[in-house]
Amino acid sequence: MISFRNLSIKKKITSVVMLTSCIALLLACAAFVGYELLTFRATIISEMSTLAKITSKNCEVPVSFDRPEETENILTNLSTEYQILAACIYRDGKVWAKYPKGLSDAAFPQKPDVGGHQFQKSTLALSRQILDPDKNPIGAIYI
Repeated sequence: MISFRNLSIKKKITSVVMLTSCIALLLACAAFVGYELLTFRATIISEMSTLAKITSKNCEVPVSFDRPEETENILTNLSTEYQILAACIYRDGKVWAKYPKGLSDAAFPQKPDVGGHQFQKSTLALSRQILDPDKNPIGAIYI
């Protein structure tokens, strides 16, 4: 192997430029990965909060008029979101409608932390209130 000392000036400059470029590329990749790791949780919370808000708005009327079948049909629309494992609607402090339908009530918490979120292992548990048009709470959604 030829030592660096014995290389021509052209090859020495080329080697230094290549080394510098590789280091800069590695640092840029590390910065991108670090940024993604820092913002991933905030992004997923924001997306799930928006989904919970839309779903709770759609469930407002069926919950108000005591129609659990319609509410479960609305929750079934969550099947298009591959990251949603389960969801439920609470009314009067109890599980009132759920997705998927065959899931037992024990799979959901007794009382959700309304307005909160929590990361558990590799999942996110998020809950929001369902409000009637007068902004009175009539239930809660848990995803």
